[in-house]
Order: sequence, then structure tokens, then C-alpha cells
Amino acid sequence: MNNIMIKNIGAIESVSIPVPKGGGVVVLRGRNGSGKSTALDAIQSAVSGKG
Repeated sequence: MNNIMIKNIGAIESVSIPVPKGGGVVVLRGRNGSGKSTALDAIQSAVSGKG
């Protein structure tokens, strides 16, 4: 997996989050209301199969 794509969820129109090869840390930053928590919720739902 090279990228995580999120489209049309909450405040997010479209975003591509690069996934570091070999592991590592991904930092999401942005202004209040920009969709950081929404992005994390979307990733958690996709990984867990819930939501």
C-alpha cells in the first residue's frame, strides 16, 4: 500500500495520505474543522470493517 485515499467524507473532498515504506509515523496536521479526525475515523472504519 502506497497511499490511503479518502473522498467525500465529512469536510474531506479528496485527500491522499502517503504510507511510508517499511513502516514509520504519519502525522496529520491542519486547521480546526479541516477533517483530521474524520480522516482517522475513516481509516479506522476501513481497517476494522465497521462503520
